Amino acid sequence: SGDGKNFSFVQQSFLNGQKEIDLRGKAKKGEGATIVELTKPNKDKLTLGPSIFMTEHLGMLIDAAKAKKTFVTTNVYDGSDDGVELMETTAIIGKIKEEVLTVEGESKQLSQQFRGKAAWPVSVSYFSNSNELGGGEKLPVYQVSFLMHESGVSRNLKMQYEDYSLKGDLKEIEFLKVDVCE
Repeated sequence: SGDGKNFSFVQQSFLNGQKEIDLRGKAKKGEGATIVELTKPNKDKLTLGPSIFMTEHLGMLIDAAKAKKTFVTTNVYDGSDDGVELMETTAIIGKIKEEVLTVEGESKQLSQQFRGKAAWPVSVSYFSNSNELGGGEKLPVYQVSFLMHESGVSRNLKMQYEDYSLKGDLKEIEFLKVDVCE
């Protein structure tokens, strides 16, 4: 939701054309807690610790980058995996790049739309918040790296998991006209 207090999610995974995972639910922020209601595959209601949702996390990273902060940690709820836990996140924000016109996987025409737009290289590690792992150092469940623009547009996305990695290329974008408020 626009106020960042509610989050609906759907996660579907397919293997060889067959649906393996169909997870659906909603989460909302309560007093010092994240309340999760799962509707698929089974109905369940969970109360987790305090967290923020992904949109707010991106806003937090943009604000930190503009303030020249390089390290941000927080708990995020994104409905991933079984939707039953928060993820501890650690983000590293690199030095601003005043203009990034060449990105592997993008057409030159698409890249030109970013002329004059600065971006920060960002890497976010997601750690299990489960106490089952015990204390001490943890390895991330997955890591995401990308170029982050002040507008929230991300380019050159790379997601690294234990057994595989994914690369996401921006193929098309339309910047909408913004009306200035009085």
